[in-house]
Amino acid sequence: MIHNEIQAPKVDRRKLWSLSAEKFNEWRRLHDFPRIIAALKKELAAFEVWALDQGISDDLLLEFGIVDFLRPEQCIFLYEFQTENNAIEREIRKEEYAVGQVIFHKKTVKEKKRIIPFFKWVESNKSEATITEAELKIKFRAGRKSYIFNNLELLDLGDISLGPNFQLGNRFLDFLNLDDLDITQAFSSNWTRLWYSTAVNLRIRGDFAFLNAHCSVFSDVSNTRSRSLRAEDGRFQDWYFTQCDLNLRATNATLHLWKVEGTSFECFMDHSELKECKFNEGKIRFPFDYKRATDFHAKVKHLYSCLGQPSLAGHHFYKEKAFERKSLLRPVTHFRHPHPSKLHRLPKPFLYSFGYLKSFWLLANQVVWGFGERPSRTLACAITVIFLAAVTFFVHPSSTTSESFPDSLYFSIVTYTTLGYGEITQSNTFLRYVSSIEALLGLILTGLMIAGFAAKSKDYS
Repeated sequence: MIHNEIQAPKVDRRKLWSLSAEKFNEWRRLHDFPRIIAALKKELAAFEVWALDQGISDDLLLEFGIVDFLRPEQCIFLYEFQTENNAIEREIRKEEYAVGQVIFHKKTVKEKKRIIPFFKWVESNKSEATITEAELKIKFRAGRKSYIFNNLELLDLGDISLGPNFQLGNRFLDFLNLDDLDITQAFSSNWTRLWYSTAVNLRIRGDFAFLNAHCSVFSDVSNTRSRSLRAEDGRFQDWYFTQCDLNLRATNATLHLWKVEGTSFECFMDHSELKECKFNEGKIRFPFDYKRATDFHAKVKHLYSCLGQPSLAGHHFYKEKAFERKSLLRPVTHFRHPHPSKLHRLPKPFLYSFGYLKSFWLLANQVVWGFGERPSRTLACAITVIFLAAVTFFVHPSSTTSESFPDSLYFSIVTYTTLGYGEITQSNTFLRYVSSIEALLGLILTGLMIAGFAAKSKDYS
């Protein structure tokens, strides 16, 4: 039994989906959103304070949908527009316009109100800095039911099929349970927004564009069956995922202009391709996020490698190693999250020593040749070594080139390249060791440069 459960309204899901987008949204305003707003006020202590500070009434939340006021933008604007026909329309946009300005579709700005969305407002209030969007993610499941805050049940509109040419856009699809929903050849001329929802085993077949998912769940790790978002037999363009638990299986699909931001990511491609997609780890908030970012870029690297795109695989290989270096500076966290390794059982002095040494080694690799992905850096290192050695040969009083910097530079170059013409030599023991070390560095850096350029054809899998 769930304590103080806030149950979802009872409704025939097929009947609700059959409504037009306008009537669908109106039903949710009347029967679903009020309980969600009440739960937000109860569970998020700062929500009512924010609403009073920003002048946000419940009617405003119901009119535009709750998530418009939870957006990650620094600020949004509530506009009142006058159309060509002198009708008045109200919209929320992130772009700023001046009062009196005429914008697209010949709308004139009559009034505007600047609003700081809730989570951005919280970030600026240090006393409430512990509240994050993670509060609105799915906390647990019980059968088909999914809950936020451990007691707010999401309205279940999944486990049915939506037929061809279904108009999916312009509907409020936030704070919903869409598990096992099957969509075939749906149509959407506007953005379909899935925010703070669960859509495990969502299946979309046929071309579909403009999907925006934020803080939603598309995978069920507690289930041994394959429970993932499935995109099949079509072109899927302009899909954005931010801070989602995303497990994707694409079959005979083209994924074009995707943006994925967040560290919870799995992807399996079957006769599919990626075109102009971007993958970003998102904001790092906690020490263990470095390890998650490492694993995230390792998965994207493997994905691009399997698709035969070594250049993009190399880009994510570089980011993988860069985040691994940062993660190793916190050895206890690195070897424990998200899955404990055998090394985390070592005594802390050994664990810290191992972590710091490996991090230092990765830092050296990053600086010298960018883990093999930035071989041009070895040229900068070579110039630095040659110049520093030349300065040493010039300023040392026992140097045979102490009176001429050009001679010192020439000697440094031939030493670095191991040409060794022999017309200039150093008799001082210290300078002879400097020459030997410079020649050794020359061999190493030259080898690394060659290996770095050759690594572009390597297998990243």
